[in-house]
Amino acid sequence: VSSNATISGLDDTVLLTGSGTVWSNRAALTMGLSAGVSTLLVASNGASLLTGGTTVLGSAAGSIFNMISATDPGTTWTAGTDVYIGSNAPLNRLTVTNGAFVSVSGDSYIGYNPGATGNIAVVSGAGSIWSNANSLYVGFAGPSNRMIISGGGLVQSVFGELGDFTGSDSNVVQVTDPGSAW
Repeated sequence: VSSNATISGLDDTVLLTGSGTVWSNRAALTMGLSAGVSTLLVASNGASLLTGGTTVLGSAAGSIFNMISATDPGTTWTAGTDVYIGSNAPLNRLTVTNGAFVSVSGDSYIGYNPGATGNIAVVSGAGSIWSNANSLYVGFAGPSNRMIISGGGLVQSVFGELGDFTGSDSNVVQVTDPGSAW
């Protein structure tokens, strides 16, 4: 695609589907630059998403309902550095389902700043993996964020933290079903 990529128009949607389909940018991917704007990026059926820089969902305060979904066996997302699910905004989402694989070379944050509440990551289904080379924070400074691992999903990180700073309360990690783990 380019150096930096931005998905920021009202209800913008990017669909990557099928083996051999590739989205690649060398630097940052930013979704949701304006209040009231929701965006969606879906990778499925063996598609590949490659982001060389930081990935930010919910960059602007009030930029709600931004989502990246990776689904199906053979589908991959390789993030070159950190991933923010709800940097400054509430109600953003990452889903990794049905055997997809997400690899983050840096840290991942669900609810980075105090205004980033109600963000969620879901890893569900056998073979679904979210692998972090460093730390995973559920509620770095934001309250009421969640991570749900179910149906045999796997989340990996060197370190994991729940509610890192004062005020980052009521964050939840829920692990259910045999084979599910963090």
